[in-house]
Order: sequence, then structure tokens, then C-alpha cells
Amino acid sequence: MGCMWKGAARCAAASVGVTASVDLVQTALSDGADAIVAHHGNFWRDDDSCLTGARRARIGLLVAHEFSLFAYHLPPDAQAEFGNDAQFEQRRGLVESGRFGL
Repeated sequence: MGCMWKGAARCAAASVGVTASVDLVQTALSDGADAIVAHHGNFWRDDDSCLTGARRARIGLLVAHEFSLFAYHLPPDAQAEFGNDAQFEQRRGLVESGRFGL
């Protein structure tokens, strides 16, 4: 993942969110951000690349406002101490039995 959509050449402020939804983009714009860093971006490996529906709306907002989108799915999940998986395990008293897919 990484940069999913490149907007303006400079970024003065970024918003952070879980999913790059239309609501997140609109909120970030109203907050004066130039970019979003999200856990879930706009494109996935096996997705249809045709821009329709909600994806078209999100991309349209990014283009119209020269807004950048960065997405990092695996690192926020897999980080061994502070990642989503580690926090889930810790808060439920679970013990990691192994790792996969890394």
C-alpha cells in the first residue's frame, strides 16, 4: 500500500481514519487537511478497477480538492506490541500462538 492517490505537491495537515469513506474525506476537508492516512484505502488486490458508486464519489472528492490518500493496512494490524491484533489479544487475555502471512 502507501500512496493511493497523489494530490497537491505539499501537505500542511493530514487527517487519520480507519476507512477512506466519503464522510472521512468531507470531514478532513472541512478540518483543513490536505491528506488522509487510513487503514482501509480505496483499492484492493482483486477489486474491479472501474470507478463507480461510493469509490467514484471518494475519488471524485480527492481529485476535485487535490487531496492525497495514504493507506497502510497490514502494519497497523501486525505490529507486535501496539498493533490492532496485539491490542485485541491483550485486552481479552489471549496469548499469541503463532503468526501467519507476514
